[in-house]
Parts: sequence; structure tokens; C-alpha cells
Amino acid sequence: MGRDFNLCIRNGIYAKFNNKWEAFEKHINEAVSNSIIVNASIIADSGGRCSAANCSPPGGPDCVLKPNPGYEKCLAQLKNDLVVATALSSFVGSVAMGLFANLPFGLAPGMGTNAYLAYNLVGFHGSGPMSFETALAVVLVEGVAFLLIAMLGLRAKLAQMIPTPVRLACAAGIGLFIAFTGLQSNLGLGLVGPDSSTLLTLTGCRTTDPETGQCIAGTMQSPTLWLGLLGLLIISYGLMKNIKGTLYTMAEVGEFIDDKGSFEGEYAAYMVDASSTIVGSALGVTPIATFIESAAGIREGGRTGLTAVIIGFYFFMSLFFTPLIASVPPWAIGAALVVVGVLMMKVVKDIDWNNMKDAMPAFITIILMPLTYSISNGIIGGIGFYVALNLYDYCVRMIKWVIKMRRAVVREENQVLAVATPNNVQV
Repeated sequence: MGRDFNLCIRNGIYAKFNNKWEAFEKHINEAVSNSIIVNASIIADSGGRCSAANCSPPGGPDCVLKPNPGYEKCLAQLKNDLVVATALSSFVGSVAMGLFANLPFGLAPGMGTNAYLAYNLVGFHGSGPMSFETALAVVLVEGVAFLLIAMLGLRAKLAQMIPTPVRLACAAGIGLFIAFTGLQSNLGLGLVGPDSSTLLTLTGCRTTDPETGQCIAGTMQSPTLWLGLLGLLIISYGLMKNIKGTLYTMAEVGEFIDDKGSFEGEYAAYMVDASSTIVGSALGVTPIATFIESAAGIREGGRTGLTAVIIGFYFFMSLFFTPLIASVPPWAIGAALVVVGVLMMKVVKDIDWNNMKDAMPAFITIILMPLTYSISNGIIGGIGFYVALNLYDYCVRMIKWVIKMRRAVVREENQVLAVATPNNVQV
């Protein structure tokens, strides 16, 4: 009887562990594949090292913006390289987080910074103000700077300098920007496209102009559009669970935060985060950050760095499937981009929309990013509006402080005179 009881206990523990492992494995498989595919596709949109020199004859400086077999072949090779770089940098970052910080957080190139590099710094197919190599050098300098800041323990204080509504709105605006990219035909579903009258319109066309992207025939009749929408529906169904993002919020999900607002391994975690960005820039990808699917491992019981090491192992295994991952078509990637946008938008609930001093800068930040196709424009507009709306309060506080100081000086002078006057009379 005792043996049967022990057998039942062992079977029960095994079944519970097996169920948790299957749930964890499912989430991590989705997270790893989505991170690699989406990041490689977004950065490849910048053109990377590809230039007009790779175009097939007759070529020309504008061949990079038109369909060209030679340039497209270079982009395909670039995407393969970026898949390897993404997987390798994520593997290094996740394993380092597990070994040195002993925290169950997976690391991968951040969504938002990759879009900023691809569409703002380098520009679509190299049409921006900066070359791909220079942009990666900027990422390297950023990583070194954040490493120094983390070593001095100033990273959290630096983040607090950005106005809270603008900081929250940045995540939502970048999410909207990424989702907008995923709805277009070049890197997404092809649901929206250009229009000569309204600038943007519903497309999903069976036939489009290869140069302008305008619809020629068959609105909402594209087979790939409907396949992509079906994929979006399946992904949305699979993600019907509450997931939070970023390193600090992952610590909140795992209940690692103490009464002082810090958590064990925080110093090492920020060091690993910054060091991984340096490694990523050397391999050719954007800054590395804790990704939202880390919540899956925490929710299923992951409490130590072993979880992060396992995540890193999955990234390493994906290296052997590079050709398969790189061959994913744009209409399949678009669904993942829209889901990323949805997950990033939920921070808007933390914005105080009843206070116009917070609501207006947040709205300006969110709306400018997709409409101007620039993340930096949204950040500048939001901070500028925040300063302008709070300038009156700053001036009033400054005037009150000056009046208070003047009264204090006058009071001190009166006290000195009051003490000195009897002495003068006595003399």
C-alpha cells in the first residue's frame, strides 16, 4: 500500500510538472520564433549593407526603391544573416541573465528600437540620413553608455527624468507604429495602402502597382491577406492571457520587488542588459531587452536563472532552422507585428486621461509616431507639449520661491537690526 501511495504521489508530481513544462514550452516556442522573424524582417527593411551597387542592370540610384532582382537577392541574404544574429545575441543575453543575475528573464532585440533604426535612422532601403554601419556604431555607443550608467547605479534614476505620460505613451506610440507597418503590403498583411485622394485607404488588392503600391484591381480579394488575417486570429486566440513587459515589470510579475522598490539581482540584471546590447551591435542587431513572453515562464513557476538558460537554449536551437525562418513571407509576419502593437498599446490604461496636462502630451506622442512615420518626432512633440503645458506652473512655483526667499532675507535683516539697535543706544 505504501508503494502504491508513493507511486501515486510521484505520478501526480510528474503530471503537474509535465503540464507546466508543456505550457512553458508552447509559450517559449512562440516567443522565440516571433522575436527572430519579426526583428530580422524589420531590420532588413533598412537595406542593411545592400546598396545600389547590388542592383541588376540597368541599376541607378533609385533601383533600391523599386523591384530589382539583384537588390532583392542581397536583401534575402541580409535577412538570413539577421536571423542568425538575432538568435545568437538572444542566446548570449538570456544565458548571461540566468547565470549572472539568476533571474528567469529572456532577452531579445527590443521591438521599437529596431523600428527606430530601420525607418528613422537608416530609412527604408537606406533612404534615411544615416548608413547602416553608422547606426550600429550608435547602438554600440549606447550599449557602452548604459553599461557605465548601470555600473554607477543611475539607470533607474535616468528613466525617471522622462515625464511619466510621455514615457508611457512612447510604448503605445511605438506599438501603433509597428502595427501600422504590419498592416501595409511591404512588410505585412497588405490591408492598407496609398491613395492619391486620402493618402491612405483600404486595399488588400489582388493586383497592385509594384512601384507605388496603389491598388489596381480586386480590393479585399488578396488570398494572402485572408491567410494573414486567419494567422492573426489564431495568434490572438493563443495570447488571450495577461502578459506584461520590460525587465522591471517582469520582476513585478514574479513578485521579486521588495518594499524599497528593488529586487535581488537588479544590479547584475542591468549590467547584463547593457552588455547584451554591446554584443548585439557587434553582431548587427538593435539593443537587447527583456521581452514580454518571459512572463510565461514566471507564470508556470520559473523563479531562477535556469528558466532564462532554457530560453537561451531555444534561441540557440533556432540557428539550425535559419533557412526556414528566413523564408517566412511578409503577409505571415504582418500578423505578428499587429500582435506586438496590441501588446504594447495596453500601457495607455496607466495614463491619467482626466488630466489634460498628462493626456495631451501622451496623445501627441502616440499620434505623431505612425502619422509622421517617425518615432523621434513623437517623442520630441510629446516632451515639447508637456513642457509647454507645465511652463505656467513652473513659472508660478519659481515666483513663489523667489518671494519666499525674499521674505526670509528681509526677516533675517530685521532680526539683525533688532539685536543691533539696543547696543547702539547703550553705547
